[in-house]
Amino acid sequence: MEVILAAGALQTSKILELSGFGRRDLLEKHGIPVVIDNPHVGENMQDQPIVCQNFEVADAIPSADIFP
Repeated sequence: MEVILAAGALQTSKILELSGFGRRDLLEKHGIPVVIDNPHVGENMQDQPIVCQNFEVADAIPSADIFP
């Protein structure tokens, strides 16, 4: 049986750790029974929740600038 967990960048690691998959010392510190000791779960995540983009368009081209 194979299970694929896809809950986004932030929630996937959280769900795995709350289910007992993760770094043993961290799980035990929070009283979570360890199912699989995997020190890589939730580590080195670099989330970029806000990405701003700017660009210029020619005067004759409609853009989102016209919206209030």
